[in-house]
Amino acid sequence: MSSRIPLALLAAGVMSLFALEQPCARAQDADREEIRQLREQIRLLDAKLRKLERKQEEKERRAVADSPPSVVSADGSGFSMESADKRYRLALKALVQVDHRLFLNDKRIRGTETPVAQNTFLLRRVRPALAGTLGGIFDFTIVSELGAGDATSSSARVQDAWISARLTSTLAIKAGKFTSPIALEAGTSRHFIEAPFVNAILPNRDIGVEFMGTIGDGRVAYRVGGYNGSRNNTADFAEDVDNGKSIAGRLTFNPFIGTDGGLKGLSLGVGAGVSREEGDPAGTLEDPVTNGQQTLLSYGSLAADGRHVRISPSASYYSGPVSLVAEYAWTRQRLLRGATGFDAKTRAWRATIGHVLTGEESTPGGVTPRVNFLRGESWGAFEIVVRISGIDFDDDLFAPDAGALPNAPTSINSTGATAYGTGINWFMSRNLIFLVNYEYTDFDGSTLRPAESALFSRAQLRF
Repeated sequence: MSSRIPLALLAAGVMSLFALEQPCARAQDADREEIRQLREQIRLLDAKLRKLERKQEEKERRAVADSPPSVVSADGSGFSMESADKRYRLALKALVQVDHRLFLNDKRIRGTETPVAQNTFLLRRVRPALAGTLGGIFDFTIVSELGAGDATSSSARVQDAWISARLTSTLAIKAGKFTSPIALEAGTSRHFIEAPFVNAILPNRDIGVEFMGTIGDGRVAYRVGGYNGSRNNTADFAEDVDNGKSIAGRLTFNPFIGTDGGLKGLSLGVGAGVSREEGDPAGTLEDPVTNGQQTLLSYGSLAADGRHVRISPSASYYSGPVSLVAEYAWTRQRLLRGATGFDAKTRAWRATIGHVLTGEESTPGGVTPRVNFLRGESWGAFEIVVRISGIDFDDDLFAPDAGALPNAPTSINSTGATAYGTGINWFMSRNLIFLVNYEYTDFDGSTLRPAESALFSRAQLRF
């Protein structure tokens, strides 16, 4: 009896353990199934994610492949980089002019051994430049001058540095240092190596803020602004020399632009400015020079002392190979001689004719040959030019009282001058030009100063 009881208890225990083990096994099987399903879901999600990533990469690749590429350009217009949407652009530019001046007649003051002119080679202008556009609205230009010194191009300096914003199709605003709006061709000459006498009595460059634009499909162009008020015909300044300021502008009318008539290249304009200049004589008056860049009139101890008015009407006509330009300038400036103030009036003028012998179109920017110079095959384009220009100074400058400027027969100061010029321009390409000019200048008032008979030549690289 006693041995049967333990056996029964052992059997009951085994049955109990077996009964407990069955639910645990089912639970483990459920967990494994759940884990398997979760893993499968993860695998499917991972596959979907990878597929989406591949689609996105393919979409981006196609977008890049289908969009216009950024453009890097190197051609006759220079070297530049431009974004695909043309909203960003950077251009590398340069102007190099190597000149030679040969004075053909007596270069000494009459009756003396004192020279008034000198034959020479010179680096007239060496101007590396950067220009560009940001965001499709903002333009900028930075130009340095590394050329040799003379009256209009001196030692290293900032020649131009400006930024502008094209606010609307008819209005832009510009700030910095740039060409003055008064002269038609400030600081340069389209046809000749040297600028005419008109430029000698008008500003070259100035520092200020300017509004500009065109209206009527280009029939009217305007520039107007406020500036420091610079001296005549110089870009060699970095800061203002007095408290006076200048208001200046220019209106240009192109009445036949966009038409097919023979007058479509006619342009009429007028530039004007009013400024107040005073202070250090050395800082407010720039001596005018001849075409050979010799001093025409030395202001000596005279000083600017008040209002300076400049007016310069002009007319130009470009049609096919022909170009005609006429320009006049009149100025009245308050000067101080000792303790006495007076108004000095000066006028200058010029007329220029050009004709491209090889038939290419003449433009204000120059001539582009139909075929560039290619040794033994083509010669490029040739243009002949003729010009007459003059200048007259106020007689009050030489009034016979204390402090007056010396004049004949005691000085080479001239009361006026007339220059006759001709030349030929060889455009080997739009980038390389050779110019040869002959100019003969008669001087008024001085019996000591010989006429200036000079041959100017220039090799110019521009892009």
